[in-house]
Amino acid sequence: MPESLILAFDLALSCGWCLLKDGDVEGCGLFRIKAEDEGRVAEVKWQRECRRLEVFSAWLVEWRQNYAGLITGIAYEGITYKGQQRKGDKRAMDSKARFDNYGALRGVMLLELGDLAPNRYIMPSSAKLCVAGNGRATKDQVRRKVNERFGLMITEAEHDVSDAVAVAVTYYEKHVNELPAR
Repeated sequence: MPESLILAFDLALSCGWCLLKDGDVEGCGLFRIKAEDEGRVAEVKWQRECRRLEVFSAWLVEWRQNYAGLITGIAYEGITYKGQQRKGDKRAMDSKARFDNYGALRGVMLLELGDLAPNRYIMPSSAKLCVAGNGRATKDQVRRKVNERFGLMITEAEHDVSDAVAVAVTYYEKHVNELPAR
């Protein structure tokens, strides 16, 4: 397999990330997308969302500056929106709001990093199947398998991190041979 450095994200307001080098975890963590003075400044929702996107964008620019020319692939996972729920259903409205946030995060990520390397959306079920052997595995099952496989100590509260690792592993195992040589 060609040498690879894959950057993967589980896009959410608590954004899990993973840097996978030749199939091994080089680093992983959680980035909370929150403006410094959030909650202390009176602002309407769209202003808060714009400021969060600015924070996320600045974080991605740091990745670009540090890893330009080194990253061979970018993978990301996010939520899927099931619009079939009944109109007015609170869960459906919450799901739609999360989907809108995800779309904005995905757009910023592609804007800042999309030209660095080939990028792919990884379906959550594909990542679960690849790491846990079951496309319907729970977040805890994925977290335990990731910890076992890589000797990590990701806690239950950090499931976005284990999801990002699973996304990186899926990209590596399924798509690394498609990457251009460096």
